[in-house]
Amino acid sequence: MTDVATDVVDPEVFETPTQDPTGGAAITIEPPPAPAEQKPRKKREFTDAQREQIRSNLAKGRATALANRRKKAILKRKEKLDQQRQMDRAVLDAIGENSASPTVAAAEAQPPSRKPTAAPTPKPRPPTPQPLPPAPVVVSTYDQPPW
Repeated sequence: MTDVATDVVDPEVFETPTQDPTGGAAITIEPPPAPAEQKPRKKREFTDAQREQIRSNLAKGRATALANRRKKAILKRKEKLDQQRQMDRAVLDAIGENSASPTVAAAEAQPPSRKPTAAPTPKPRPPTPQPLPPAPVVVSTYDQPPW
């Protein structure tokens, strides 16, 4: 028994082919064409003058990039320092102290200088352990079978 009654199915919805679409001719499926082999790309030849020009351009570009990175780092450091000073001023204002105090003004006038520090002294090492005395020889009864 089927779920769908055959008398309910509308024949106009499901069309049945009345004729072969090929007209009775045999269908042959052709394989796709083989891809053409690509020629290896010819390597560009440079003269010695061209090589020198390329190398000098590369060196110049590297130097420019390094200078740009350094400049960007300096600007970033300066902005960070300015932002820190603004935060310090805001904290001092919130506390109620005068933001133009001599210590803050002196700190803003001169950037912190790096003072040379002495090499750190090495930490003392723990004493080396003394060798242990030899362990006594114990005869085991497990070495021999129980029978």
